[in-house]
Formats: sequence, structure tokens, C-alpha cells
Amino acid sequence: FYEDALLSNEIDANDYINISNPQIVYVEIYNTSTTCSDVSEVVLNVVEGETRLAELEVCDDFVVDGFTFFNLTDANSQLLQDNTNLTVDYYETYQEALLEINPLPTSYFNTLPYQHTIYGRLSANNDCFAISPVILKVSNGPEVEPYQELFYCSNLFPEPLTLTGGIVNDIPNDYYYNWSTGETTIEIEVNEPGLYTVEVTDVKCCSSLRTIRVFTSGLPTLTVDITDGIENNQVVVNANGDGDYEYAMNLENGPYQDDNTFENVTAGIQTVFVRDKNGCGIASLSFPVIGFPKFFTPNGDAQNDYWTIKGFDDEFLANSKVQIFNRYGKLLTVLTAQNRFTQTPNPKPQTPNPRYL
Repeated sequence: FYEDALLSNEIDANDYINISNPQIVYVEIYNTSTTCSDVSEVVLNVVEGETRLAELEVCDDFVVDGFTFFNLTDANSQLLQDNTNLTVDYYETYQEALLEINPLPTSYFNTLPYQHTIYGRLSANNDCFAISPVILKVSNGPEVEPYQELFYCSNLFPEPLTLTGGIVNDIPNDYYYNWSTGETTIEIEVNEPGLYTVEVTDVKCCSSLRTIRVFTSGLPTLTVDITDGIENNQVVVNANGDGDYEYAMNLENGPYQDDNTFENVTAGIQTVFVRDKNGCGIASLSFPVIGFPKFFTPNGDAQNDYWTIKGFDDEFLANSKVQIFNRYGKLLTVLTAQNRFTQTPNPKPQTPNPRYL
């Protein structure tokens, strides 16, 4: 009031809330040199601007975290609505827009993930027309499985391996695909190891990147190192290949073990199975383990009547032969793959009893 100005009932000029619209307040003008003063009127008139809302939606980049850059001038058309007499400046908060402090740059990196509201101040000749919220939204790209490792079985070449776009919880046909091979289909077929990528894009042009690394695996070439003809026959399996292998003796369904050495292997024809842990199949190899009894008793009681060498047949060691001598060095018999059993030799009176052979 005028009387308040004369009585120096000062109000806070920096933070005053009007009590009517319009409202007249008074300012006392004081000359410090002459000590003269005067009082003038100031009319506070709040103009209710038109409420406008703008919304900007930008795709997240390949690092999915809800933060990205916005070009704030893209919201101008929504706020101005073809009103060329207005200009727009953007602020972090409503209060900053009201006071016109700390304007934002046109290239703005949101500080709240996925949805962040800032404010646009519409002005004409420095008069505020409206302060409008601007909603900044960050949209994720398609939900895909971002990384996958697969194995290509070299033993199946040239049969291809199928790579997919990796869409999760949605229909793959709703998206666009751009593979590092140049293909644009939902799936591609490859028969070589390597690093493959695909950019998956939705109808809003938001993209996600998927990476697939293809390794080589396959069945091995097998050889064995055999220590046999002893108390504890030992077999070491050598698997030469690109895979990761496990081993079983005589049973294709296992049990399998990671160790490639087998102890106490029974004499005879044995088969080792080597399974690729990456799913490329099972390789096998049969081989002889030589073994023979320490004695035999050819007395016709059907127990230990015959002496024979195990692991010695028409398929393995077919051209080998075993010569049996008595203690005096006389050749008693010869065993071959076709005739590998012997009972009592043909003793003469001077030959020793067979039980001592």
C-alpha cells in the first residue's frame, strides 16, 4: 500500500507472491545524495499462458541404460504451434524457467533414466507467455539375447548351422534384421567359425545389437598307447581334434570320464568311446589288449584245460604267431590267429610233464 511505502513496510522483492490479479505495489525511490524520495506504482499482472505439452522420444543406444542425447529444438514445433512471434528456451526445473536462470543447451543428455521432465519457457519480447513441461522419453530397442556362443561341428561340414536374431518374448517377424554378412533375414546359415553380429530394429527405428561367436568343434582322430601283457594293463587314449572330449571304455552310453587313461583294462578286444562335450557326436576305436594266463592244467577237468592269448584274432594281429617252447628249448607248438588254443602238446617219453611248461 502507499502508506506502507511511506512507513517503510518493505516487502521481499525477490520472493513475493501476489494476493490479487492485477495488484498494485509501491516502490520507494530514494536519492542518497539529497535524501529526497518519491513513491511510484508497480502493477503486477499475471498472464495465464496457454498450457502446452511437448514430448520427445529417442531410442537408447546399444548400451541400454535409459540415458541418451536429445535435441531440444525438436520440441519447438509442439510448443510454438506455428506461432512465429514466440521463442523457446529450456530449463531443468519450473523455478529456473520462471526466473530465467541456467538455460539448457539444445543438445541435452538426460539426467534421469528413461523419463525426465524439463520445462520450456515461451516468450515474446522478453514477456513470458507460458511455461510448459517437456517430457523426455528414452525407448529401449528390441529385447534380444545380446550374446551367444555356438559350436560348429566340423565333422558335419558342409551342413550349415542356423543363427537366429534372438528376439525374446515377441514375434520375430515384427522386426528388421541387418546381419554382418549382409543378409536381412530373421535367420542365417553358416558353416564357418567366426564372429557374427545382427542389428535388430523395431517399427520405431530403435535398434539392439546381438553378437554370436561360433567356435569349431568336432570328432577326433583316435589312437591308443597300450601297455599290456602285465598285471595291470593300461590304455591311454589320444584324441586329436578341436573339441572338448570325455572317454568311456566299452560302453557307448558311459559312464564317461575326463581322464584319457584307463587302468586294469581286461585283456581282449576293447573299444573306447570318445564323446565331444559340445554335442558333435561320439567317435570309437577298437583295439587288442594282449593277455594270457600264467598256467594251464590240461587234465580234462574242463578247468584251465586250454592256454590261449586274448586280444589275438582274425581282425587284430592276424598275421602274428606265438611259438611255445619247453624248458629245453624245443618248439612244442605254434599259435596263430586261426589256431590260438593249445591243450597238451604231443609229449615224448623224454619230454617233461606239461604242468611244468
